[in-house]
Amino acid sequence: MWNTPLFGRRRESPTDIPCKACAKPLTAHRGCREVTLSCPSCGARYRTEDFPEHVDELFEFLADVPADRI
Repeated sequence: MWNTPLFGRRRESPTDIPCKACAKPLTAHRGCREVTLSCPSCGARYRTEDFPEHVDELFEFLADVPADRI
């Protein structure tokens, strides 16, 4: 699902994480500095911090976002 070439990596990807509002699967969106989750069905948007139990599922997708570790 996450395996794509280095310079052609997808900026969004479907997940198995259920939406808190309608329980449909969310889509992960990779921005320049953060990853957000949104529901294509009801339009709800979430931060990854809202789903700490699913961080392992998003790990490879999150690894492509630069982080300030200072």
